[in-house]
Amino acid sequence: MPKIKNLLQKLCTVEDCIREISSLNKGLKDLATNVAAIDKELHSVKNYVAVILSNVKEIFAEQFNPFKTYVEEQLKMLSYSLSKQSRTLKILKEQAVKVEEECLASAFLIP
Repeated sequence: MPKIKNLLQKLCTVEDCIREISSLNKGLKDLATNVAAIDKELHSVKNYVAVILSNVKEIFAEQFNPFKTYVEEQLKMLSYSLSKQSRTLKILKEQAVKVEEECLASAFLIP
């Protein structure tokens, strides 16, 4: 009788182990399903990133180049204007020196 009881106890232990293995198996299947879903989503995101990266140069050129051209044109205009004003200022300074010299010279000529 003790042998049968011992065998029954071992059988219960084996059954418990089988249930645990079955539960682990289900958990592994769920994990595999989740990993497959994540993998699918990663591939989808990877495709979106690839599309964006392939179009970045075009998007940049379309959006930035017109702005860059506008700024360069404005800078050229400012540079031209500053150069012109610089030349005008130089001429005015030369004229002021000349007038000052003439005034000093005429001051000495007055009797």
